[in-house]
Amino acid sequence: MTRIKLNITTEGETELKFVKNTLAIYLSSFDIDTFARSVRTKTGFRGGITTYQKAKNDIQAWLKQNPSSECKFTTMFDLFRKNKSTSGPNVVESIGLSTLKKKCRHFNEWITKLEGLVRAT
Repeated sequence: MTRIKLNITTEGETELKFVKNTLAIYLSSFDIDTFARSVRTKTGFRGGITTYQKAKNDIQAWLKQNPSSECKFTTMFDLFRKNKSTSGPNVVESIGLSTLKKKCRHFNEWITKLEGLVRAT
């Protein structure tokens, strides 16, 4: 079975930490190698999206660097501006990914799509 390469563009450090420390480990059991980076917001700096155009430019650049059909892309952006830098990673660690999937329908739908990437290829 072919492993899938999944690139995830994150808004900032909190989402990046979640992807690297939790999501990548979880998706590995589905034959998905997960890589993440935050959006380039200025030269030499990543994180904290200030405009849609900056996110679009960074995502398009990464797409060009990885043209293989085994390489998939998605994003993880905070739309609610919660105090995520301290609470977000702690919540996931304390309740676990399975509870988060049960409690958050949208998150569960997103994870389910990611889990199915290998079958879809």
